[in-house]
Amino acid sequence: MPAATKITLVIRSVRSKSRIIHMPTNRSIKGTKYVEQACAQLRAEGMSVELVLVEHVPHAQVKTLIAQADIVVDQLLIGWYGASAVEAMALGKPVLCYLRDDDLKRFVPFHDRIPIVRTTKETLVDDLRGLLRNVAQREEIGSAGHRFVEDWHDPLKIARHTIEMNRGSCAA
Repeated sequence: MPAATKITLVIRSVRSKSRIIHMPTNRSIKGTKYVEQACAQLRAEGMSVELVLVEHVPHAQVKTLIAQADIVVDQLLIGWYGASAVEAMALGKPVLCYLRDDDLKRFVPFHDRIPIVRTTKETLVDDLRGLLRNVAQREEIGSAGHRFVEDWHDPLKIARHTIEMNRGSCAA
């Protein structure tokens, strides 16, 4: 069986303008207007923030754009994290996302270990402001996200676990 692909953690150096990445596949579903409003409010407060909307970009370029981010905002309306959040965590980026805890508890055994900053459209400005001001916290969350992806989203580990579970259910 081939070894799992190792994803390299990417920590950006601090620069004068903080880069926030948002990758809406559908702006209305992902809550893009709230991300834009939050960034505009932070800029009006004097924070040096750049919002990069990643749309209609080949997947090969997406990883590079995520690697250049300070913070990634996944979505604010759905209540679940998606593939873009997993990719961002794999690269060591702190991710903000609205998560519906009741759904996570029902379907995900690792719900209490997801190192995503839980946010809402109402709290996004405050959550972003806090992360923008605290580089050490961003790095800590990013590192936790990287470990989380290695532990819970490695396809080979998931396949092995599924096989073990199926073997156990067949033996009963």
